[in-house]
Amino acid sequence: MKTKQLFLLRSCLLPLIVSCTVAASHGVRADPITLNRVIVGGDPEIPCDGSSTYRLLLRGGGSAGTTFKLTYTVFGLSGHEPSEVQLNPPNTIDITIGEDGQWSRDVIFTLHCVGCIHVEGFSSLPITTGEAIFVRVSLTGNPVQDSNQLVVSCTHTPEPITIILLGTGLAMIRINTRKRFKRPKGRH
Repeated sequence: MKTKQLFLLRSCLLPLIVSCTVAASHGVRADPITLNRVIVGGDPEIPCDGSSTYRLLLRGGGSAGTTFKLTYTVFGLSGHEPSEVQLNPPNTIDITIGEDGQWSRDVIFTLHCVGCIHVEGFSSLPITTGEAIFVRVSLTGNPVQDSNQLVVSCTHTPEPITIILLGTGLAMIRINTRKRFKRPKGRH
C-alpha cells in the first residue's frame, strides 16, 4: 500500500517538478544583444596635411543591466579591385544596456591626410585619397556587421592671405561700381 501511494505521489510530483524547472530556466534566459544601427558620419573632405574627426553611431537592444564587449575597427577600401586596409587597430569597449532594454554609444575617431595623396589612421597604412572608409563592428554571439561607406578625400584649403586679397579685391570693385553709378547731387 505504501509503495502504491509513493508511486502515485512520485507520478504526480515529477511532472510538476519538471515543469517548474523548465519554466524557471526560460525565465532566466537573457534576450540576445542586438545591433540595430551602425553609421559613420563626418566631413568627407580632410584638409591636406591635416586631420578630420568622424563619428560612429551604434544603437541596439538587449536585456536591461547586461554588460557586453563591442569591438570596432576602421577600414578603408583601396585599389580598382578594392582590398580592405585596416586604418585603426581594433578597439574594444564595454557597454551596459539601459533599463529600457536599449543601448547606444557614439565613438569618435580621427583620420589624417598625408601630402594630399594618402588618408591614414593610427596604423599608418594609407589608402589613396578619394577612397571609401567603413567600420566593422562585432559583438559576442553576433555576426560581424559593417557600417555604411563614406568616401573621404584630401582637399586643398586656400591660404588666409588669399582669402584676404580676394575680399579686398571684391570690396574695391564694389566701391568703384558705386562711384560710377552714383548720381550727382544737383541733378534729379
